[in-house]
Amino acid sequence: MGGLSTKICSGVEYIYTKTMFFDYFYYETDSFKEIENKVIEFNEKRLNDSNKMHDVYFALADCEWMCGGLSQEIVSKVEEIVASGADIEYWKSSLNVPTRTLERREKALTAFLEKLKTPKDKPMIRWHRERFVYPLKKGDVFTYHSKTHDLWGCGVVLDLRESQFRPWEEEFNFRALVAVSEYVSSYSPVLEFALKSRIKDVYWDGGNMYTLPKRDIIVLGNVAEQIDDDYSNYFGAIAKGGEVVYNTKPRLSFEEQLVTKYDIKRVDKFSVINKPMTFFFNKNNLRTTEDFLNDKTVRKYFAYL
Repeated sequence: MGGLSTKICSGVEYIYTKTMFFDYFYYETDSFKEIENKVIEFNEKRLNDSNKMHDVYFALADCEWMCGGLSQEIVSKVEEIVASGADIEYWKSSLNVPTRTLERREKALTAFLEKLKTPKDKPMIRWHRERFVYPLKKGDVFTYHSKTHDLWGCGVVLDLRESQFRPWEEEFNFRALVAVSEYVSSYSPVLEFALKSRIKDVYWDGGNMYTLPKRDIIVLGNVAEQIDDDYSNYFGAIAKGGEVVYNTKPRLSFEEQLVTKYDIKRVDKFSVINKPMTFFFNKNNLRTTEDFLNDKTVRKYFAYL
């Protein structure tokens, strides 16, 4: 352990926190205070160790200093950690390092505090990253013409909700329950025909998977008033502790679904097929995720998944 780096920026939690700050929050619309709160809350739950939180506070202070947004609360927390000797004690008792290493660490902490006292000459420039906005609303019955295949397809959005996951975990910050119709034709469907068409697949889109076209989708009409609320306990989604966990197998893009036939039972055991679109508007017609998973017969049938 004698070769352990004593630099403030070398700690594992420091590096992780700095990555969170810049890669996942800095270019979003959150204020420095909001970023600070999210980082602290997430790491307190993840680490469950006040000593390991030292590097989190050091990283937050350093990041805010680099951006010209250093908060006095974070400075005070860093000063408290250093003045109390808590960080040195943690290194001494948990990392079992020699005295000379502890002395170098102490010097690094003192130098870090001195750096924070002087604002950075040229703070980092901040710009806001544009996130993709879901092009449809709950209840939208949509159609799309594939120029590649010269075919039309259609579907409906049964549910749409903002993702409860952190931005570094998912590329798209929404979840949409999409029912894709079997309808494939050289002609665009009308709303009444789309509603009567049979569904070949239902799945949660978004998160780290997005299948619908990002533009040129045509909305035939909106039937949200006919659709039940909150499907967060259906089609592989399970509500737990205020958050929803989604279990959906990857899908082909909507265009490829128009020309590709596949066995849906091998793709996603939670889907329902060969039912008219309106069948899915009433949750009483459907089985919850828990009911599905608790069915031993079903679990045995899908044991290969």
